[in-house]
Amino acid sequence: MNIRRQSKTIFLSCSAALAIAAAIQGAYAADLPSNAVAPAAPVPSFALFDGVEYHAQFEGGIMGNSANPGDSENIGHLYTDRANEPQINQALLTITKAVDPKATGYAFGFTGQALFGSDERFNHFIGFADSNITGREQFGVVQAFLAAHLPWMFAGGVDVKAGLFTSPQGVETLDPSTSPFYSHSYIYNYGVTFNHTGIITTTHVNSTLDIWLGVDTGNQTTFGAGDPNGEPAGFVGFGLNGLLDGKLTVLALSHIGPEQSPLVDPLGYKSDLRFYNDADFTYKINDDWTWTTELDYIHDDFGLAGGGASGYGATEYLGYAVTKTLTLNLRGEVFRDAQGAFVFNYPGNLDAVNAVKGLPNTSFNAGPTTYSEFTLGLTYKPDVPKPLALLSIRPEVRYDRALSGNTPYDATAGNIGRTKDQFTFGADVILGF
Repeated sequence: MNIRRQSKTIFLSCSAALAIAAAIQGAYAADLPSNAVAPAAPVPSFALFDGVEYHAQFEGGIMGNSANPGDSENIGHLYTDRANEPQINQALLTITKAVDPKATGYAFGFTGQALFGSDERFNHFIGFADSNITGREQFGVVQAFLAAHLPWMFAGGVDVKAGLFTSPQGVETLDPSTSPFYSHSYIYNYGVTFNHTGIITTTHVNSTLDIWLGVDTGNQTTFGAGDPNGEPAGFVGFGLNGLLDGKLTVLALSHIGPEQSPLVDPLGYKSDLRFYNDADFTYKINDDWTWTTELDYIHDDFGLAGGGASGYGATEYLGYAVTKTLTLNLRGEVFRDAQGAFVFNYPGNLDAVNAVKGLPNTSFNAGPTTYSEFTLGLTYKPDVPKPLALLSIRPEVRYDRALSGNTPYDATAGNIGRTKDQFTFGADVILGF
């Protein structure tokens, strides 16, 4: 696909009706005996505020590196990038009112999330207090959106999110309780989008087919100064549900739009498009085994050497429920950064934010490289007493290797790699309330 221009039409309609029964109630009271007590007028119920939930979740861990690299960086890692150092990854606070998934009429909800921790270095919305805290642990908004189910077009209706929301792309997630490993894949770190400001819709054509459409300001951007190129972007894709006797689901999404800052791409920042393409296939083999395949292709029309830059890869996941509280997870991945334009490490606390803005930073990479990694992990989730809602312990061992001729790993204090291999091992603990 080679789209040079985009246009968008955004519409969101809301309807509300209030029934007032005061006159009827008064007439009814006039017919009562003088000593009778008229029934109280009904109190309006605002369903938007029914069933509001509050959650707190905390994650911390450590990722060791057998080489004890001179620059203290685990190459190819973002959220677990610091070698042999404990991290306060997340304190995630959530207020949410979920939209009833069985709703056939109008239904509404909302979600607000904020995060404090080292993970926020990579997930800021540009323009939302993205540089106020310069330390390792930072604070930011993760999500703030209104949600609705609208009984329009098809029997399954349309689901809508409008506001700030995390990306629907990819197998792995920012929320560690819904991701299989402590460390993240190359595809999650470098091949899919992180978060968006805009509107996204899922149209349930029938029980099998969903159509996804959305328009937003771009990856990790907002409005005004929070969108360096000032151009729109958006999602298009589809989901398939209940294939192969209900065992297979598919989600294929593309995000398309300019992503470069004018400070980096002064001539083409409004027209050089970036394509994030991701497809996930999840097959439930039986009650104990789950197999997932993720395919990814990213391309940016802008390239310092001309001709743009591309990255592509595949990740295989296999999960086995050993018991109701213990799951064994395997992940194998190959990711090619063909021009060395996507896989970076960010040693400075504000490097990731500054890179999105096009500002100077100390990020570095190994140039064109084919990366691979194999990860073995356990997820232990025992039953917990209240007020705890979740306790999860996730140890893992991981082996990374460059399949190309260069040596990206075990970087020196000058950020120059010395080996083709990297062995990391670690664990995190998640507490939820």
